[in-house]
Amino acid sequence: MLSKIKHQPISSLADFLVRETRNLLRESKTEEDLRIGFEKLLEPIRSELNLKTTPKYEKSVYSGRSDAVHGQVIIEYEPPKSFSSKKNIEHAYEQLVNYLSDEAKETKLNQLVGVGFDGEQIFFVQYQDKNRKAIDKTKFFIRGPYDFTPESARTFLIHLRALSRLPLTAENLAQKFGPQSELAPKMVSALANALEYWGDQTHIRTFFNEWKRLFGIVYGEQFTGGHQEKEAETLSKLYKVGKETDFQELLFSIHTYFAFLMKLIAAELLTLRETSFGSSLVSELAHISDDELKRQLEDIENGGIYARKGITNFLEGDFFRWYLDAFDSPALKEAVREIARTLSEFEPATSTLDPSSTRDLLKKLYQYLVPQEVRHRLGEYYTPDWLAELLLNEVGYDGNTRKRFLDPACGSGTFLVLAIQRAKEHGQKEKLPPLEIVKRIVANIWGFDLNPLAVIAARTNYLFALGDLVNEILTRGEQIEIPIYLADSVLWPEQLGGQLTLGLEGDVRKIKTSVKEFFVPRIWIDEFKWRMGEAAEIIERDVKLQVDPEIALKHLKEVGLAFHRYENEVKNFYKQILDLEKERKNGIWARFLKNFSAPIVAGREKFDFVVGNPPWIRWGYLSEDYRKATFNLWVEYGLFPKTQG
Repeated sequence: MLSKIKHQPISSLADFLVRETRNLLRESKTEEDLRIGFEKLLEPIRSELNLKTTPKYEKSVYSGRSDAVHGQVIIEYEPPKSFSSKKNIEHAYEQLVNYLSDEAKETKLNQLVGVGFDGEQIFFVQYQDKNRKAIDKTKFFIRGPYDFTPESARTFLIHLRALSRLPLTAENLAQKFGPQSELAPKMVSALANALEYWGDQTHIRTFFNEWKRLFGIVYGEQFTGGHQEKEAETLSKLYKVGKETDFQELLFSIHTYFAFLMKLIAAELLTLRETSFGSSLVSELAHISDDELKRQLEDIENGGIYARKGITNFLEGDFFRWYLDAFDSPALKEAVREIARTLSEFEPATSTLDPSSTRDLLKKLYQYLVPQEVRHRLGEYYTPDWLAELLLNEVGYDGNTRKRFLDPACGSGTFLVLAIQRAKEHGQKEKLPPLEIVKRIVANIWGFDLNPLAVIAARTNYLFALGDLVNEILTRGEQIEIPIYLADSVLWPEQLGGQLTLGLEGDVRKIKTSVKEFFVPRIWIDEFKWRMGEAAEIIERDVKLQVDPEIALKHLKEVGLAFHRYENEVKNFYKQILDLEKERKNGIWARFLKNFSAPIVAGREKFDFVVGNPPWIRWGYLSEDYRKATFNLWVEYGLFPKTQG
């Protein structure tokens, strides 16, 4: 039997377990028959996982004897098909609550899970209140019962696998990847050195300059003023860089490190169904050749691995892929491998097993990575969950899946995560199919931010918040776009003047960046539906192949993205991107511009709730260009203090 499951992905193991359990039920008459037979089926799976804990059967606890204890997983077996009776389900649930409460004397309660199983149905019991010291039995909750299908079997197997892996929590990540670890200084130093020695490359400098421009808009003269010696010293000491480093370059290196970590976590989460049950995507990255490692990383950075799993826009306009142009650095390659090796120790499905532990996980991790004094100096004040909950209550957002919700300065996604949680609960109360719930969530819960790192964090947190609903996308071959965009919710592209943009000239929208002013055809933004993403995909493909503008125009015409009256605008825009490709300044712009157009598209339909907590920046700290561009808005909304007399 072991040969049947060796190196199999979790989906195959789930199929195997369901199939063999059905065979077992034909012969099982009693609870004991089911327990003995099912535990035998689990033996090769435990061996494949290399679980160190030894199962304990009929373990004595104060409240009785639990049927089987696999580390932190307690199984309560019931006679075959007995869950057809609600009374039997309630009995098994009460037994598990008692067993979990007793077992909590040896193990943290939130790390335990109870499993009720009768061969045909399965349910899971967990504790959901981490703040109480005394156990409150009303805080246990049940998921299920579910028919024992490959999907519910998969959840059960992930709980088992979690016994051999670290929970994906901010505290655990900080311990392994935070500045006090050995790994963080190693990676940040490698990135800072790579930026110093390879930073004059046109490609790298282009990404750095645009990141710096956007960060300057978000944080104003506190970031661009040139007086950050104290902050640079703080970060240098924290990450043991060991030399004087420009504050902006050091912060860019830290952001690149954090972004890289988030990308790997998201990729690991999305590939859970395909990797070997005892292995993972990141563990493979640690052991492949340098050439294959770079190829795999390029696929991740190009967004390919996410798009194949149904998330079409996880990476768009991302400035933190620059390290691939400096990948000749031995120190950088070794640090990347070590990150992958260490991340393989974690259970990426923690968001499914214990949703509360991963709620806004990355906000907490970022707070570990960047000291409070630096964050506050830049105006970064993250919203605590209790305050975000209070604000959602104040505005009356109950999670109605048909209501539109926007956080215009979403940061790492605190408000969005809580909104998704409420929307999931509301959809379940309405008894909506899971696929319908996820479609409504991504249609109606939006976020914008000008901080490129925050956008990646928010998209990753959005995935975590969707939890099991992500499987609805993966299993059905559906595609979704996470509605979080790198965009300015204050200055839209049609407004003239200012550092960012912009104005409406004829049939284009003018968007200013650090490399040039772009003239984006309006037909991809304003006319019909939002088609900038489709256009970007074709343009990116054609510019890499150095396709002639006339041929590229033909390609766009074939899919309805260019018409006779718009030919010049479309062709001229393509030429702009093509010129940047030839100058080695491309790699982000088509999708970056798509993101910047998002507020125009989102604003076509009114949002029912607009809730957020934008950066705390004084008027005087804003850049002069941004002050000029937004001056009329400040006056219109009465944001200037009234003078006396």
